[in-house]
Formats: sequence, structure tokens, C-alpha cells
Amino acid sequence: VSAVNSKLNKEIDFQCFPNPAQSSFTLRVNSKITESLSVKLINAMGQIVETRELELMEINNTQEFDVSHLNKGIYYLVISSNTFQKSEKILVQ
Repeated sequence: VSAVNSKLNKEIDFQCFPNPAQSSFTLRVNSKITESLSVKLINAMGQIVETRELELMEINNTQEFDVSHLNKGIYYLVISSNTFQKSEKILVQ
């Protein structure tokens, strides 16, 4: 079991765990600024499976994603705002 860590910019970092996920995974975002983020879970065919809008506070912004209903495979978590976009691979087992 591992986690995906990424720095979107100097002000925002995030972690997805567990990865690979079986029934759910958690997205934790820490931010030095308050900002709106769009979070999309996209399957390998490019179809949006789920969309969320997050209003960030400074630390420990968490969202749990239920993936128990999804087929096994690779998905992409796309996190974006007005100034950046980042995607990470999530494996659903």
C-alpha cells in the first residue's frame, strides 16, 4: 500500500491514500491559502465518474471517495483551480 503525494504549487500539497484502493480512498489537501478546487475522478476512457468542489481551509482538508461501485482499473484524479491543474493515477482493485 502506498500513497500519492504531490505539490501543486508552493501553497498547496495533497496526498491520496491508500493507493491502490479497494473500496475507498481519501484525498487530503493542505493549503497555505484558501482557494476553491475542482476535483474530478475520471476513468481510463476519459469519462467523468465523480466531480466535487472543495473550499480549502489551511490544513487537513479531507474528502473520502467511495470506489466500491467502480470496475477495477486505472482512474485519474484531476485537481484544478483557476491557476493550476494536476492529475494523479489511482488504481482501483
